[in-house]
Amino acid sequence: MKNIQLFYGVLCIALICSSSCEKEVDLSDRLDIYGEKIVVFGFISPQEDTIKINVSKSFNRADQLGLEDTLLDDLLVKDAKVTIEGNGLRKELSYNPVRKKYMLPGTEFPIKEGQMYTLEVIVDGFQKVTAETTIPSMNTTILEPKFFSGGTNQTENVFFQIGDIPDQENYYIVFATDTYETSDGPSDGTERAISFGINSDMLDNFYSEISDEIYPSPKFLTDKRSPDGIIDFYGKALFTRDEGQKMRIKTYLYTVDKLYYDFHKLLSEYNPNHPFYEPSNFRSNVTNGIGVFSGYQLFEQSNVVVVQ
Repeated sequence: MKNIQLFYGVLCIALICSSSCEKEVDLSDRLDIYGEKIVVFGFISPQEDTIKINVSKSFNRADQLGLEDTLLDDLLVKDAKVTIEGNGLRKELSYNPVRKKYMLPGTEFPIKEGQMYTLEVIVDGFQKVTAETTIPSMNTTILEPKFFSGGTNQTENVFFQIGDIPDQENYYIVFATDTYETSDGPSDGTERAISFGINSDMLDNFYSEISDEIYPSPKFLTDKRSPDGIIDFYGKALFTRDEGQKMRIKTYLYTVDKLYYDFHKLLSEYNPNHPFYEPSNFRSNVTNGIGVFSGYQLFEQSNVVVVQ
């Protein structure tokens, strides 16, 4: 599972907007407590071959409707006019009944770094919904991972380093996987998530959160405390220790904007089975509606390393 866009749209709104806690963000200027709103979620990137936008209608607890009483399919908006504009182009997205999203091939509308894009959604009976996002710069500085001593018979410690983009505030989401490597390539092709954290020496310099509740346990990092540094990671690859064994380590580095970062961090913390967990509201950048429209960049690096 390489896509961190874990889950949004109707279900996400029902889970996140139906309650509040100490993390709540005031959405009173966006959402009338009794009013139905258009819900829009879209995360665009130069690395995606398809632009995908979720469009639905909200419902709230004032209606005294729960998920069990509401057909999610009935909340989907299937006849909206959805357009995206940027780089001198304006294109309309088509509704895909199988994916339940509005979609447009990236070849028809390339997404480019540093460009601003405007999304427009028109639904009969509602105000026109708009949102804007600018695609962040891509970070491609992942230094080659290395194994180091201290593992067990079932695990091996792995060391990572990521260079920060200088002179600006950055938001990253990172995860990594390992695969056995043979002379003929991967032994089984199965990628296993590496459980990893941030080096304790960097805790004073970088804010980090990790969730072990979801695969692949992404790490959320922002350099707002100490820009222009090197971020150190350590992880544990789950395999039988065997000196000389080759492993392919894949590192996935998302460079994202603050909206993407905050929203997906909130999703990663979602744990309905925890007795003290309460869903949280989130910051919306959708005018005349609610939701998130934001951009990201994904850089992938693959290295073959040898167990020492």
